[in-house]
Amino acid sequence: MKRIAKILYAPDGEELFRKIQEHLAGFEQIQIEDQQTQLAADEETWLVVVVILTAQAMHDPLVNQLLQESVHRRLLILPVLEDREHYNFAALPEVLQSVAKRNAVGWKSSDPDVPDGQQILETIKGWLGLTLFEEDRTLFISYCRADGSEIALAAYDYFTNRGYRAFLDTEKIAGGAVFQRFIRKSIFDRDLLLLLDTPKAKDSMWIQEEIQTAIENRIKIVVLRVPGGKMPLPQGLMVLEYTNTDMFPVVEKVLTETVAATVRFDMKVEDTLDVLASEYGFRVNQEGSRKALLTKRSAEQGPSNVLLEYESAPHSLEAVYRLHCDYQDYTDRGMPIASACFVYPGIRLSPYQKNAIYWARKDTPLDVMTLDEFVYAMLNQPEGRETQ
Repeated sequence: MKRIAKILYAPDGEELFRKIQEHLAGFEQIQIEDQQTQLAADEETWLVVVVILTAQAMHDPLVNQLLQESVHRRLLILPVLEDREHYNFAALPEVLQSVAKRNAVGWKSSDPDVPDGQQILETIKGWLGLTLFEEDRTLFISYCRADGSEIALAAYDYFTNRGYRAFLDTEKIAGGAVFQRFIRKSIFDRDLLLLLDTPKAKDSMWIQEEIQTAIENRIKIVVLRVPGGKMPLPQGLMVLEYTNTDMFPVVEKVLTETVAATVRFDMKVEDTLDVLASEYGFRVNQEGSRKALLTKRSAEQGPSNVLLEYESAPHSLEAVYRLHCDYQDYTDRGMPIASACFVYPGIRLSPYQKNAIYWARKDTPLDVMTLDEFVYAMLNQPEGRETQ
């Protein structure tokens, strides 16, 4: 997997470019490019576009051209400057207004305990999946008390010491509905569920409930399979074979890449929804974790609702079934849905895969698309018609 930091700068930003380049030089995983190369086009490349904001950059044709292309392709853009505290963002020309909306990072540190350049370095590493931002270091540990407590406690200690807000059910909770609400909220508030597949885990109804809750809310699941673990698992989950606690750094690396990919895709979808709302007149209502309702009003046929669910995960039968359940729930509550769509990252489905989706959905207006396909469908569908 390629990880590219593409740095755009004008001549008066070359000194800052050299300093950033020097800071990144120690990370072999990061490939540094400037504006003389084309933007990477494949989905497998992790790319962050770093734009150095200087007076000349505002009027540099090449910088502005690549920046416009980055905005059009909904790439991650990181504005950086020498001194953030004294920069006048209102002075940015229209072509750079999209940059003003993003959280710029300054080279000079306002914290005496943080070296200059450290925040830029950590932000680039975060967007390239080499570390996690503090707010994304959340984890729910799902385990069976009968034979998984020791490993669960070791995992909890490891990740807590590494700065994660890990949840571990170490206290007794009242049963019934109280327990269900507590677990649902705890999982919903986390970025990832770490499932310990021990020999007795397959018999735990609580673990089944936790898996179901994570799937329903599009929370990523990573499985740590202990020798003897035989739990039947949903399609497409990442499974790691557990040996001993020495492998926790490997587990953390996988968790980091998994959560970082989720954060990147979430931001890409959310930026797209912002554009659909601000430039094309769609009303967008967030309906829950990675779920939105888009409404476009037609003068002839009235409002048309499209249900969107998205996840940084491969398309699967479970995703289609979940979409069907949510579509049916809206219908049962009297909310007319013209169509429902699951959006995923990656390449388009083949005709054979599309036919399989159409077979599975039967008469319900469900579809599975890439983000680009979804945008095209939303902007080109006849008024009041389905997306497919």
